[in-house]
Amino acid sequence: MSVIPNDTQLQNAINDIFEQYDTDNSGYLDFQEVKRIITDAFRSMNAQRNISDADVKKFLGIVDKNSDGRITKEELFGIFKEIIGKHYGPTNTATWLPSKTLLACAAEM
Repeated sequence: MSVIPNDTQLQNAINDIFEQYDTDNSGYLDFQEVKRIITDAFRSMNAQRNISDADVKKFLGIVDKNSDGRITKEELFGIFKEIIGKHYGPTNTATWLPSKTLLACAAEM
């Protein structure tokens, strides 16, 4: 049984991330908001790691496709789809969590 989220579930997860972390309601995730997301993702998985500015820049380099220094919902959706495709398959019985997808992306830093 596949546990891969469909596009609607994925978009809902991204909307939730933006609702929680887009503190200035700009419709984008800026540098500090991204740093908080990465820090919280590691913390939620009990992975203690100090996130440096270089880590955030590397993450932005992966996710921020138009290189404007911030992340849109569309950019986050795209990277989530890519990471899910790499790490989850039809025989994977692990539960998909947005924090695990963020960590997989961060691990590629």
